[in-house]
Amino acid sequence: MSKLLNVLILRKGEGFWMYVWKILCLIVALSIAFVGLLLFYAFCRNVVYSRWIRPMVVNRAYEVRYISGNIALEYLMYGKGIRVMDRQRDDVLLKGLDWVAVPDGLTDTLAVFCKDGKRGYMNRFSGQVEIPAQYRRAWVFSEGLACVETEDCRLVFIDREGEVVIDKGLRYSGRFGSYLFHDGVCRAEDYHSGKVGLIDTLGRWVLEPEYDDVISYDDFWQVRKDGLNGLLTKDMDTVFTVSYPRMSIGDDYIEVGYPDHTVKVFDYDGNILEDFLIDEVENLYYPTGGLRDSTRNEEAGNVLYALASCRVNRVCGGSSDGNYYGLMSGDGRILTPPSYRKIQAVGKDLYLCSPHGTLLDSRGRRLN
Repeated sequence: MSKLLNVLILRKGEGFWMYVWKILCLIVALSIAFVGLLLFYAFCRNVVYSRWIRPMVVNRAYEVRYISGNIALEYLMYGKGIRVMDRQRDDVLLKGLDWVAVPDGLTDTLAVFCKDGKRGYMNRFSGQVEIPAQYRRAWVFSEGLACVETEDCRLVFIDREGEVVIDKGLRYSGRFGSYLFHDGVCRAEDYHSGKVGLIDTLGRWVLEPEYDDVISYDDFWQVRKDGLNGLLTKDMDTVFTVSYPRMSIGDDYIEVGYPDHTVKVFDYDGNILEDFLIDEVENLYYPTGGLRDSTRNEEAGNVLYALASCRVNRVCGGSSDGNYYGLMSGDGRILTPPSYRKIQAVGKDLYLCSPHGTLLDSRGRRLN
């Protein structure tokens, strides 16, 4: 034992004891180094980062969006979500928000905010909370009213004080999302029937909920029911009854597809701009009976085709109705209405039309 103490304390000895000493010294040195690293890490984390660096970067925003003159949304690089700042006073008004939705224009002062999954309303000019975050869903204010979903899953409309103004037992189905008033009316879905209509700011049905969809345009309401379309003015006067499989509203025109699959184009005054609209023209080719290479067979796709005398005009029948085809001459004269699902050339002047197997000649005359 005394010899061991001599070796450890006086660092004397040879052979085995010298190796023991070196190993112990190495263990001690590594332990000191490890403890030093732990202390250095703790110092960097708790002092250098937490006290010196983090306060300078935690409030740094990667995007700033103004919602009024002085009030801005800051999307933070670090920390949680979005904060609302009064940039003029450099004052944090709200923080930890998930998102903020601001109404278009400056007519409505309240913006929707979401925090921890709940929706409420804040004043976009002062940044102050006007209606606390308490709703499952909420939409921006329009014409003084906003639609919210309560905890019992009812859709109601509230005023700027959060008081319920309209409660018609509406429910949110996920089908339609923009519960906004335009010119005094708002699209709404009846919970029991699943049909869509329009309500006014007093909660009355001004268009009964009997449609599959109601689409707002600047001057019209397009209504859909059982695959057919109709058109109403903003005053609910009928422009086109609900009897057209295709309807498209442009900036200054209305495309209307008729039950016979023809399409006409009108202006907003009801004048016909185009009496026979064609979506696309396609050439037809017929098999000549010859092969491109006599050493190869027909199954190899080597059949020789030639251009037929007539072409087809294609018309879209509607969003769910597919395409229809009609026959037209090579110089563009309409020979048949777009009554067929498919037309193929079986000869230079002979055409097979589906689905009924009708044979037409190059003048559009039926041969069978």
